[in-house]
Amino acid sequence: MPAHIAIYRGQVGTIVMEYDNNVFEVDFSDNDGTTYAMETIPSNQIMRLHYELVEVIA
Repeated sequence: MPAHIAIYRGQVGTIVMEYDNNVFEVDFSDNDGTTYAMETIPSNQIMRLHYELVEVIA
């Protein structure tokens, strides 16, 4: 893995660990599943993605 890779807004990662203070360890991987970055990110910088239809109940 390169020493430093810049992670930009909108890149998709996978949460691999949740710490007590609303901070997450996030793995960023390429299409082959090779990790190119691991970052510790606070919850206010994480966007939840939905890959299936989300039904809103009014």
